Amino acid sequence: MKKFTICYLLLTVFAAAGFAEVTATESKESPQACNGSAVAFTFSFPVAATSEVVVKLRTVATGDDTTLTETTEYAVSAVNNDYSSGGTVTTVATYSSAYTICLSRSTTQTQNTKLRDTGALRFSAMQTAIDKLTRIVQELQEEIARAPRIPISDSGITTDLDNSVGRASTVLGFDSDGNFAALDAVPEGSVSVSAFMSTVLDDADAGAAKTTLEVPTISTFAETVLDDTTAATARTTLGAVGLTGNETVAGNKTFSGSTTLSGIATIADASVMASTAAPTTDAMIVNKKYADDAHEPYARMYNTAAQNNLTDVTWTTITLDTDTFDSGTITDLSNYKITPAVAGYYMVLGQITYENVVAEKTYYAQIYKNGTTATATRSQQNGAATTDVSVVVHDVVLLDADDYIQLRAYVNVGASTVDVNIGTADTYLILYRL
Repeated sequence: MKKFTICYLLLTVFAAAGFAEVTATESKESPQACNGSAVAFTFSFPVAATSEVVVKLRTVATGDDTTLTETTEYAVSAVNNDYSSGGTVTTVATYSSAYTICLSRSTTQTQNTKLRDTGALRFSAMQTAIDKLTRIVQELQEEIARAPRIPISDSGITTDLDNSVGRASTVLGFDSDGNFAALDAVPEGSVSVSAFMSTVLDDADAGAAKTTLEVPTISTFAETVLDDTTAATARTTLGAVGLTGNETVAGNKTFSGSTTLSGIATIADASVMASTAAPTTDAMIVNKKYADDAHEPYARMYNTAAQNNLTDVTWTTITLDTDTFDSGTITDLSNYKITPAVAGYYMVLGQITYENVVAEKTYYAQIYKNGTTATATRSQQNGAATTDVSVVVHDVVLLDADDYIQLRAYVNVGASTVDVNIGTADTYLILYRL
């Protein structure tokens, strides 16, 4: 009797002292938003080991989840290594607001606890085992709560499905009794459609449906084009001229716009070779013997405003503020430049006449493209100081439609006293398309 009383008292004392308890009912945390700087994310559920913590990185836009790896991508910590009330996950990297962090627990579903060891009943082992079972139950409950469930008030409902062969290529649904069933088609009336779509769904074939939808009828020939897999095949079907290779185009062709020939045009009849006379036969016109204004655009600018005391050894843009002629509003008198508006090769000619020159010094003229590149530079050294110096520069320049050219001056005389002559015959810039 004494032995029993002592054992009972010891059991009571141990039971009163207690061990760890699982008081938290959740086994996961709500997703925590990332912000590009935070790396610490807390959890309040208990774990027996850091390996039980599952860290998932979710992409907000797509909903895709990525499971991170402990140590290499995050670490788990708690105060005094006591995880009975949760802890903190610290990620190695920072994640932007495009992501969220989801923390959950996954307990290994094993039972390795021995309640008796060499004849003694270990209450701590019993407490540990019960705690582990409780955590497993919580995790299973969390998964069950996310699964579809049949109301408890339903009776006689079966969730059995046919085997994989029987349910292949079918639709998962419910029969007339509410049981799970593999259906061959969506039951009539189970999907809501508009009144108009009902008129399409009751059509007997594709032709009737196209009529209801007012789809344009496609001819048999058009269908031969629509099934072509490449542009080259479609051109062949249409009988169009290919982009490469040699082909013969028969008959007279009239072009209402400008025509660009990247190759060499051959004139078959020597009697219609180009001359200065106007065309007199159809052959001359067809062979492009004659064309009006073939070399546009073109323009000429000169300066009327005084440009005195040029800064020595410094490139200065000439203020060409007046047109002599302009074929298509391509001169910019405010910025002293010409923009061709049509890509091509151009002859560019410029002249600068200097006055108040210094004897035995050098004077320059330059064609300047796009404010960045000198296409041609010409220099000239004068003799006597009383003689004006005219420097002429020219070049053939390839210009895109939005490229522009300017005329620049440069003197190296040791003083900023040289002037630029004004007037249409002294300082000017000419553009002519080749």
